[in-house]
Amino acid sequence: MYKSKMIFPHQIYRVTSFVLSISILSLFSSNLTTALDKPSISRKNSYLFTQIERLNSQQLSNSARIAHNFKDDELLIVGNPTVPRLPGEKTPQLLPIPGAEEEAKAIAKIFKTQAITGNAATETAILRKITQAKIIHLAAHVIELNNSNAIALAPSDRDDGWLSSADIQKLHLKADLVVLRAGKTALGKITGDGVMGLSRAFMVAGAESVIASLWEVDDMAMSFLMTNFYKNLSKNPDKADALRKAILETMKKYPNPEDWAGFISIGLL
Repeated sequence: MYKSKMIFPHQIYRVTSFVLSISILSLFSSNLTTALDKPSISRKNSYLFTQIERLNSQQLSNSARIAHNFKDDELLIVGNPTVPRLPGEKTPQLLPIPGAEEEAKAIAKIFKTQAITGNAATETAILRKITQAKIIHLAAHVIELNNSNAIALAPSDRDDGWLSSADIQKLHLKADLVVLRAGKTALGKITGDGVMGLSRAFMVAGAESVIASLWEVDDMAMSFLMTNFYKNLSKNPDKADALRKAILETMKKYPNPEDWAGFISIGLL
């Protein structure tokens, strides 16, 4: 039987402000690399950072599970599912994302597991595993479909392949981390209840934290950043620090801020 847990308002949709501040620093700092290399400079006078660091210390034992002792059913790494057809005969269809598949396989290798790709990545197969997973990595197309964001998974005779925000909100997740490897996954419709989109849907379903993007990112740059993020995470369970280091590594190879500045972390760090 599913056991519910109480979530207080101050725990919902907490944003990693130092990741957001990267975009701000890119506008005001003449030496962005130095600012990122020394995050303590901007933390000293930040109440929000104090609160985040306090939260991190409270969550340390929980976060440690990210780096060690995972069972196969606690890892869900999906890359480049066979794309379902969009409705309408003249509608341009989605193309495969080969970089996402190679990325998923590289991440799976880090954790000594298998990625789910191509025809195997059906909506039914993903839903069968997703509620037990501690890490969920979804490298797939995301589109707006029927007034809701939806992840494009492989269709089967049991489903149409479209995993919508409404579907996700009905799940009971145990995930410490969800990574949405697609453009604009941090966005959504602005309503009286906040920003309603995929990131929010995963938080409502029970995910501790979500990493998402504010805009479209070059496929190769995103794969480079994501692979380095998981390499860092496998050595140190601090998700925020792993993301910061991955961004620094990406900056060296892809100096254009469009390739690395749009990634944010939402939720518990």
